[in-house]
Amino acid sequence: MNENEKEVYLEVGDSPIARILHYLAITATSDELLEALLLDIQALGIAIHPQLLSDARNTFNTLSQQGTNNNNANTTSANNDANSLPPADATTAKRRLVPNPYKLYEQLRRKPRTMYSIITAKRKKKAVNSNNNTIKSTGPGRPKGKKNKPGHKAGGNRKSAQYVQHTGDQSSLTYFTFPGGGDADDGGDIRGDGGGGDDNAGGTGGGDDGGGGGGGGGDNPNSDTEDNEKKRRKEVMERLAQSNAEKDLKRYAESFRNGSTDMSINHDLDEEDEEDAVDSDTAKRNRRTCQPADGSPIKQYLDCIHQKVQHPLRAGTTLSTPTNSIDIKKTSWISPPMNPVGKGFKGTADPSDFYVSNAFVFLWDPLLQYPEHMPSKVICPICHSTDTRCDGNWKFRPYHWWDKTVYVYHRRYECTSASCEAKWPSIRPDFLATLPTLVAEQFPFISPTERGPGIYAPMLTMMKELFPTGVMIGKFAAVINVLLRVNFAQTHISYLDAIHHWLYNQPSALVDCRIPTPFSPYQDAGGYCGFELKESLLKESLRHHMVAREDYMQASAQTANDCGLSTDDSHKQAKHCHVTVGKSKVQPFTTTFTAISLSGQPCLSLFKFTKSTDELRDVIPNYFQVRQHIGKTELLRLEGDRGAIDHPLFFSAAPSLLRDVHPRREDTDLPRFDVTENDYTYITTKSALSEYALARLEHVKAVIEKHGTCRISVDTEFSADDLHVVAIEIEGSRPAVLVHPYSWGNTFEPNMKKILELDNVLIIGCNISVDVRKLRERFNIRVCRVRDSRSFCRHDDAQQKTSLQAMCG
Repeated sequence: MNENEKEVYLEVGDSPIARILHYLAITATSDELLEALLLDIQALGIAIHPQLLSDARNTFNTLSQQGTNNNNANTTSANNDANSLPPADATTAKRRLVPNPYKLYEQLRRKPRTMYSIITAKRKKKAVNSNNNTIKSTGPGRPKGKKNKPGHKAGGNRKSAQYVQHTGDQSSLTYFTFPGGGDADDGGDIRGDGGGGDDNAGGTGGGDDGGGGGGGGGDNPNSDTEDNEKKRRKEVMERLAQSNAEKDLKRYAESFRNGSTDMSINHDLDEEDEEDAVDSDTAKRNRRTCQPADGSPIKQYLDCIHQKVQHPLRAGTTLSTPTNSIDIKKTSWISPPMNPVGKGFKGTADPSDFYVSNAFVFLWDPLLQYPEHMPSKVICPICHSTDTRCDGNWKFRPYHWWDKTVYVYHRRYECTSASCEAKWPSIRPDFLATLPTLVAEQFPFISPTERGPGIYAPMLTMMKELFPTGVMIGKFAAVINVLLRVNFAQTHISYLDAIHHWLYNQPSALVDCRIPTPFSPYQDAGGYCGFELKESLLKESLRHHMVAREDYMQASAQTANDCGLSTDDSHKQAKHCHVTVGKSKVQPFTTTFTAISLSGQPCLSLFKFTKSTDELRDVIPNYFQVRQHIGKTELLRLEGDRGAIDHPLFFSAAPSLLRDVHPRREDTDLPRFDVTENDYTYITTKSALSEYALARLEHVKAVIEKHGTCRISVDTEFSADDLHVVAIEIEGSRPAVLVHPYSWGNTFEPNMKKILELDNVLIIGCNISVDVRKLRERFNIRVCRVRDSRSFCRHDDAQQKTSLQAMCG
């Protein structure tokens, strides 16, 4: 852009539309293109004042008349640099390109370089003379070969070296430095071209076409010596700051995966070599740390909080709290200090305040904060003794709080009992369990481990609510880690923007060193001190969370009761529950019993060792007492797949089920067959089956002596690889027995086995051959006589089918 275009541009007002129109006027290559662009802007619904359209056309006509080939070249170069529209031709004019006016307005604004581009830019090599001294390109006089510009007097280019250094295109970290000397007003550097002077003579400027150099130096050698000493110290300090900054930048880059400050990346490193390199070189550095290091900004801030909290505690109870103190009895949350963006920098740029801006503090001491609800002494969570006291130690512990970190300031206690002498923090879960419920609920965090970070309890509530949608623990941890990383990136960018403002807008007189301190890596304990949320922490926290709120969840299940109930036994959930016995895992439960209301909400759910109804004899009556307490006394509908077994317990507990129910009776003279609770019993152990067999042994012998044969009906329930139930009913004996041979292996109870293997015992059953084979394969029970009950159906008709459908249909 030439000087004429600059002057035209400078005359434009602050209106964005006016700026866009002037930009189009000075960049358009033809009258047709300008008109097409103006029409397209109006087609977007943007109202343009006629005076602005006239000014844009006049500007274009003025530039087209004054323009030369050089101006056209400069305009084309400016268009290419600004990523503007392509040159107009016949095809472009026909397509009627529709420019984005907001994009054009963004092009008018100066786009400042990002801090990363400034820091990582290659440093320019300075020109040196034969003595290996840097050649100064600026000085108090006019540079050689230059002429005075319009408006300048005979002093040449009077712009100081600081101004040129500030506005010029610098590279690397030297962009932040202000090299001294060069200006005659400042004394200058004796090695500059026409700059400054020696101790006794002022500087003189050389050049053609007039214009002498400005006076400099002076006759005060002490003043020059002091200035040179200050400049030397400043240069030494900046070189040291630059060296430290380069090291910090390299460490920051290496904190990322495949991060490096080099321009080229080694792609030949495979995954195995990369893992070995991480394990050998950076394992110690990448070790998980969550506590800030000593001397770090966050550690200093937490120590300051500690002093402010302890100050009124040591001074005793006062009517008013000093301004430099924090009363733990009146507050629980402490937010970070003032936002560092509004605070700004002073002499140097340091990110310490940005680190502290993400550190919140939660004060927790139940004895001081809730004295009305707490006893005089706390209870030891180990020995449950009240011989306890405070050991005088206060600690900070970090907790995950969405995308921030909360440091819980808590007290430690100790047990004075000689047999215990335990020490514990006031945030320990088993200690919180000894507190009154009202007080324990005021602590909104969960500490699943003795050391390490904790988590905010509502985060676990959110995770539980997301489980039905398919968001499990791993996905939830990944989402929280993304929030943490985004907050880290935003804080880092805010720091870089604050540096940019500090360099360009803050007066340079307040700057001691223009080399800013680089931002620390995410997990640097001496800087940002960030730590990721691990899946193991979520799993352990969820377990503590569910245990602590089990009573609440059971209480909430009571509100789901209505006039209907559906029951079922399921084996799926019990398969995932194991208990370690020695070196092996054992499944203690066989099934789960669940009862849901008509609306589909769970009302009762518990694990069972077997499917036996005996385990529900005490549960069902207690469940109906709960229904009475909440006003749901009547149960009018009951559904289930084991009505003959489970329903008698419900009928006895809820007589309302039999209201207006009339049993259906067949129109027949045959006796009715009913099964009552006295007709069968469940046996799960060998000792119980042995007692049952010995009690029936004399009865079996008596039947054999009287009739010569004792009939025993046998039925089994089995799967492809297991035998679940063996039903045994002895002739003339009640009750029958349902045997559950769980964990029996291949050994059956010997007394019952002898009864089944007697010569005068006849085993009867439907399709009995299959049941006998299963008993022989599993327990090696070899019966002598069997009879299939289906043979009675074929007594009159040998072709009679014996299935229930064929016989009853």
